[in-house]
Formats: sequence, structure tokens, C-alpha cells
Amino acid sequence: MSDSVTVDPPPMPLLVKKYQQLQEMVADIAATSTADVDDVQVSELVRVNERVVRALTFQGLRRLQEVNDRGLFRKAGHSTLHRFVMSELRVSRGDASSRLKALDAAGELLSMQGQPLPPKCPAAAQALDQHRKCMTWSMPG
Repeated sequence: MSDSVTVDPPPMPLLVKKYQQLQEMVADIAATSTADVDDVQVSELVRVNERVVRALTFQGLRRLQEVNDRGLFRKAGHSTLHRFVMSELRVSRGDASSRLKALDAAGELLSMQGQPLPPKCPAAAQALDQHRKCMTWSMPG
């Protein structure tokens, strides 16, 4: 008789779980009909959608900042963060450049010695941070 041991998988990090839930929620929203939604609500949903897109864009910049800070683009086999963005995110050269310009302007990057550098455009960084804090909404009813 052989002794077998059951090993539980490690717990999923909270942020990974939240992104998984987000993907599921977006799929659920995409599959939901607007047949019972009135005109005012549809107009509000468009505005809410835009706020969510902007908030996710900000989160995407934060994730790219981590990729840069941790040198993960090199670990993934890319010589630059720009090449990582183009290849791994499957975006055009222009889109990758735009994202990295936004990150450069508003992000808090690290120096070559690993010291935090202030954002090149503090007003943009502050606006993005303020936007993150204002992500609550309610539907007119």
C-alpha cells in the first residue's frame, strides 16, 4: 500500500483573483442584454464605461511600472519595456509609445540605483491618482 499525500495548491494572490473576477464580470456584462434599459440609463452606462476604461488604463500603467521596476521585460526575453509592450500586449508601435509616454509623465519610476524618481509631470500623476479615488457612481433610477 502506498502512502499518498495531497498537497493543496498555494493560495491565489488577491490581486490575481481580482483580475480574474474582473474578466468574468466583463464577460458577463458583454453577454447581458440592454433590452430592459431605458435611454437615460444607456447614456449613463456609456459615461460609466468611459470612467471604467480610464481607471483600467491607470491600473495598466501601474502594472507596466511594476514590469519595468522588477525588470520583468528582460525576464520575458525582451530588451526593452517598449518591445515587451508591443509583443506581450500585442499593440502597435505607436500605441506602445503612447502608453510609455504616459507612464514616463505620470509614473514614479526608479533610477538606475533603484531610488524612486518623482513623476516628470506631477499634475498628470495627481490627476490619475485623483481619478482612481473617484470611481464611485450610481445609476439614475
